[in-house]
Amino acid sequence: MKNHLFYIVSTFLLLAIIYGCNDNSTNPEDNISVKPTVQITSTNYDEQLFNSSFPKNDILNEISDAYKSSYSNDIKVKFIDYVTNRVESLGENKKIFLECFELSGCENENSISLPTYIEKAKFKGEDSWIIQLTWGFKSSDLGHYKCFAIGIESKDTLYFTRCK
Repeated sequence: MKNHLFYIVSTFLLLAIIYGCNDNSTNPEDNISVKPTVQITSTNYDEQLFNSSFPKNDILNEISDAYKSSYSNDIKVKFIDYVTNRVESLGENKKIFLECFELSGCENENSISLPTYIEKAKFKGEDSWIIQLTWGFKSSDLGHYKCFAIGIESKDTLYFTRCK
């Protein structure tokens, strides 16, 4: 009986160690302490509403400040994976989102940029992905912004604004 109890406890501890120490290093949330916002709304933007709504300064500043000293292409890939997975978890088509997201230029490895805010909404009645990026000429310069309204059907930039 004592050996049987020892076996059960040992097996339980071994399983707890194996599953408790499982390394999920492929999780895009790893090393992302401040995450971009990804949401779906019913907002129908026009130029005036877009200009008064963007940039979303809180998340822009939070991400810019958090990654100025630790920015890398690896972090950018994790951000893109994170937003893509969030888009998919909200029931949206990942492939279509990535086709629209590509128009922002964020994926270019020579571009120092991170997505800070992603919203599926409308722009002048057309289903769109609203994409806000923080960017800089060098990583310590993160904090500039670019905001896009990209038509889901047209795969075209419907509106664009950036810091002056």
